[in-house]
Amino acid sequence: MRKIYKLSEIASIYSGITPSTKNEDYYKDGSISWITPKDLSNYTSKYIVKGERSVTEKALKETTLKVLPKDTVLLSSRAPIGYVAIAANELTTNQGFKCFVCNEKIIKPDYLYYFLKSKKDYIETFANGTTFKELSLTAAKNLEILLPSIEEQEEIINKLNNIDKLLEINNKIKKDLISMGENYYQMYIQTKQTQEFEIGNVVDILGGGTPNTQVQEYWINGDILWYTPTDVSRDEGIFLINSSRKITKYGLDNSSAKIIPVKSLMITSRATIGEIGINLEEATTNQGFINIVANSKVPLSYLYFWAKTNKWKFISISNGSTFKEINKKDFKKIPIMIPVEFNEFINWMNPIFEKVENIALQNAQLKELKDLLIKKLIV
Repeated sequence: MRKIYKLSEIASIYSGITPSTKNEDYYKDGSISWITPKDLSNYTSKYIVKGERSVTEKALKETTLKVLPKDTVLLSSRAPIGYVAIAANELTTNQGFKCFVCNEKIIKPDYLYYFLKSKKDYIETFANGTTFKELSLTAAKNLEILLPSIEEQEEIINKLNNIDKLLEINNKIKKDLISMGENYYQMYIQTKQTQEFEIGNVVDILGGGTPNTQVQEYWINGDILWYTPTDVSRDEGIFLINSSRKITKYGLDNSSAKIIPVKSLMITSRATIGEIGINLEEATTNQGFINIVANSKVPLSYLYFWAKTNKWKFISISNGSTFKEINKKDFKKIPIMIPVEFNEFINWMNPIFEKVENIALQNAQLKELKDLLIKKLIV
């Protein structure tokens, strides 16, 4: 029989802090993991060991920063709300988290992890704030959960863990394949005869647009993929399967959005510059993209690794006062070294890209199955 609890009844809940960044002694040569929500952006593992920065023993002694035990469940509570991970070891966090130390006689950390991951919309309804929404400590304590017995929790965890393990294996293989491809690309351009062109002279480059969000007919029941930079930055591979929002044909016809052909290269041009994805279906994007249409002159795989290794160059030509952005006119002038012949490159790279694409499709199916199980098993 399941029972409703407030989270404060089944876990001790803490917030973190940021030791003064002006005090170098709090961070220099620090050995204590200090996690921020940024560390969980694009993070696909369930467990986290460390973040981008660490703090020192001095920071612990002179501030209210608390060391959290292994298996603490971390929930980002602002900017954005809803990132979740489990501490793989002792660590600390900044104030952007609510941290749950579970009473494991009542709830397993893995079960709380899956619950929080699946209840993002529910959690956000408890957040408030004018500049940005934030889940307060009081609100976190009052969140409710319908809990099964420990035995049933363990059965559910095992089913979901099996899917997570398959995803983790796939992601490792995918990462290794992409690394192999990048190494081969670097070797190829260094050892083959090449010619220099401006990128705008060898491929077609398309932009994007946003249909008026106040016109419901542009969005409701839309079936045309419409990507934003967030869709690309949160994906952990090359190929894009789905977008978080879709537009209608009416929205497409009444905006500057354009149909991007299948297997084009989508490069984010603002906010986070230089993130890359390849669409597996016809799609559209908002104005935060430069979209490259591959052709017979330059293979898609070559364009992908060219863009991946030239991210620094894209950032260097960006400008803007509110946020940095790449101008399409400037982008078209970026040089690209084109080999005289591509046969050897294509023969080596095509199997790599086919394997990565297959993994992306497998992962999409696994995630769909996982979502269905969570909806069925975690109420």
